[in-house]
Amino acid sequence: TRREELLLQPEILQKTRILRQFMYNMDEIEAMEMVLKSMKSTKNNSEFFDMMRRGG
Repeated sequence: TRREELLLQPEILQKTRILRQFMYNMDEIEAMEMVLKSMKSTKNNSEFFDMMRRGG
């Protein structure tokens, strides 16, 4: 999204950028499977993004 910095709070924006960087070299199916698996193994969004920041 263009100008997403106007739509999102800075901490949320940073977390979405971390997630995009993490998935950059994956194909669509691999990325979606990784996200689903990771979401199932975490209790909430904060824990999910913390795990992504640490490298999955």
